[in-house]
Amino acid sequence: MGDIETATITIFNNGIDCPLTIFSYALLPGSHPAYSLEGPNTPLDIPVGEKTTVDIVFAPLAPALASGTL
Repeated sequence: MGDIETATITIFNNGIDCPLTIFSYALLPGSHPAYSLEGPNTPLDIPVGEKTTVDIVFAPLAPALASGTL
């Protein structure tokens, strides 16, 4: 209902010799439907010393209490 808010999560690979493989990411069941995720397709390899981001978008359609878990 109006404003859309976005929070960005940055995932770093601080390892020393292996890529970080992310097979999937999602909101857990029970998360309010006003939440959505925007980010790279999975599976995803993040090379050593690199990073990627995932945006958590909150776009409510009406005033309400809302929670979500990534």
